Amino acid sequence: MVSNIETPLGEAFYEIINGNLISFSFQKPEKISLTTTEQCRVTEAKLKQEIHFYFEGKLKQFSIPLEISGTEFQKTVWNEINEIAFGDTLSYLQLAMKLNKINASRAVGNATGNNKILLIIPCHRLVGASGKLTGYAGGVKRKVFLLNHEAYYSGKSLF
Repeated sequence: MVSNIETPLGEAFYEIINGNLISFSFQKPEKISLTTTEQCRVTEAKLKQEIHFYFEGKLKQFSIPLEISGTEFQKTVWNEINEIAFGDTLSYLQLAMKLNKINASRAVGNATGNNKILLIIPCHRLVGASGKLTGYAGGVKRKVFLLNHEAYYSGKSLF
C-alpha cells in the first residue's frame, strides 16, 4: 500500500507491504500499490503516530517494522546509520572507519544515497568530513531542518 502523510517538511510518501515499511521519501512514487491488509493498516497507524511524535521532539528512534532491500554492504551501512544517536552526526569517513573500511567513504555515501527509507533510517545524520552538509535525497534544506530539529530537542548545538 502506498500512501502519504503531511510533515513539517512537506508531503511524504511511504509504502508498506506485509506490515513492513519499505519506503519513505519526499518524492511521489512512480508505481502505486493499493493492496491494503489489516497488518498494513496497523503499521500505517504506528508510522503516523511515530512521525507525529518525532516532529514534536518526543520520539528519538523509530520502531516501525522495516523490510530493507539492498546489497549486504548497503544494509551494513544502513544498520550503522541507525546507531547514530538522535541529535548526533557522523561523517562518511567516520562511518567508513567504524566499518573498518577506511577507504570506503565514497561507497558509504553511495549506500546512503540509495536509502529508500528516509528519516526512519536517519541518513540525514551523515555529514562531510569537514562538517559540511552534503547531499540528501530529500534535499539539503530538509537535511538542515532535520539536524536543527534534532539538535534543538537533544539540547545540542544547532547547524
